[in-house]
Amino acid sequence: MAGGRPLGSFSDPAQRARAWHWLAATMALACVDKARDLDRPDSPSSKDLDRKPRFDQIRQDGYDPDRVTALGTTLLVDYLGRKPRFKVTRAIYRHMLWAHLEKWAPAWPQRAAWLAEQLRRHLIVRCIPLDEDNGVELGLISDPDLLGRKSSPSLDLSANRFATLDGLLLLLVLLREAQDAAHLDRARDLKFALREAAKLFSDQFTYHDEARDTWELMISSRMVEWHPKVEPSADAWARAERQIHQGGAHYLSRRERAGPLGPNARKRTERRWRRRVWVRACCLHLEQRRGAPSFDYRDSSPLFEWLVKHRELIKQHQSWAIDWLLLGEGDAGPNEFTPLMMPEELYSRRCRPSMTEGEWQVLGEMSPYDVIPVILQDR
Repeated sequence: MAGGRPLGSFSDPAQRARAWHWLAATMALACVDKARDLDRPDSPSSKDLDRKPRFDQIRQDGYDPDRVTALGTTLLVDYLGRKPRFKVTRAIYRHMLWAHLEKWAPAWPQRAAWLAEQLRRHLIVRCIPLDEDNGVELGLISDPDLLGRKSSPSLDLSANRFATLDGLLLLLVLLREAQDAAHLDRARDLKFALREAAKLFSDQFTYHDEARDTWELMISSRMVEWHPKVEPSADAWARAERQIHQGGAHYLSRRERAGPLGPNARKRTERRWRRRVWVRACCLHLEQRRGAPSFDYRDSSPLFEWLVKHRELIKQHQSWAIDWLLLGEGDAGPNEFTPLMMPEELYSRRCRPSMTEGEWQVLGEMSPYDVIPVILQDR
């Protein structure tokens, strides 16, 4: 790993995500593929400006364009936003999504009015259970079915409906509302929708390299979950650097490898490389955590104490039982696992579970219940 600034000196990646998206939107409006084309004297984005790599510097380091001087004391965001062609870029930079990626609940006096407007624009209505009950009473909604669900329209959470800055912020606001109110089912649905919409959003702007990894970090640590202080493991660091190398990137660019580097250039190169590896390591670290099995808490009981204690052994028996039912005894081989020893209190409660139609078609008349060895434990 190349040397560089210590971990604590990295700026908030949410600020770099905003800078890189602002740059991507500007490039799209200018119809150019490279950031340095925006710095050309004949480019509408740099007219009247002295020749300086302002936009390309944002590409390389994610510098805040609202701290980059354009003309006199005018900063780049305002300078570009005054041009009719690029007027929308100022609203993109000031969008409240970026504030919500830095803080869970940023100050926002216009929140209620904005939310009402976005619900209207996205054709979403805010209702309470009483509204649905009233619909049943008036014969407008059918009675609940056997599972307690009512035949009312659900919320369409398809990604293409929300793959905009407003759409992403709307999902994020609704998700945090659901999390604060402990509406777990609604929060789960919104998390999935937000992740898919955010990925589609980045695809639309063709994020590359560190910008793409930084956006993925925002999805995992500031949108669907809240982990603003990520500390990747040593293994994640090593895997990140290995992946970036395998992707064709190197600590020194081709131009830098061709000639000697001055001390300041080397420091910048080291900082960029270390930051890029850190972002990828954070993504890998969070991805590994997301893959961990979910769990719940419940009051202790003999049943769940026994199930938790024998979890791995039950899994082994289930795997063998499926092979035995599908392949037959000859191919599955004998069951060499330790039989499940069950206390009488639980053994007396056993009842053969019913089989679904699909299980009948695949397994026939027998189920894992019939072949997993369970022995009554002596007192």
